[in-house]
Amino acid sequence: MKKLNNNHLNSLLLYLHKDIHESVDWTFESLRNDKLQQMISYPPDVELTKHEVNNLIELLDQNLEIEKTMKKLMRNMSMYPLFNLFNFIDGTTDIPDSNYERIELVECSHEEAEKLEDREDFMHDLLFASYWEWKDKGKR
Repeated sequence: MKKLNNNHLNSLLLYLHKDIHESVDWTFESLRNDKLQQMISYPPDVELTKHEVNNLIELLDQNLEIEKTMKKLMRNMSMYPLFNLFNFIDGTTDIPDSNYERIELVECSHEEAEKLEDREDFMHDLLFASYWEWKDKGKR
């Protein structure tokens, strides 16, 4: 394994910007197409009711500028967790309750990646599973 090269790092960062914008747009498309309720996945213990969705659509229909404003807010909110994650990786802030020495993004060969495929600790899965622990600890 070797440190992530600048070309791949730049590709990752550009993808994240694209994904933030597309996720926000997709959320409003889902709202308008009556699919938002089944698309909500976080937090896992929260559900949008049909009443809430209808109220939001009514509010948006009354003032078209609200959607533009909400999109700006949602894009901004989406950036903060990523910014904080990259601060942890950069070592410019500490993860609370942790004594890690260093986190790095690395490249690995296909052979190295294949060895990782049998893991059960993928971060994208652990993120959702860890919600319950976070909630039990009082959302600190």
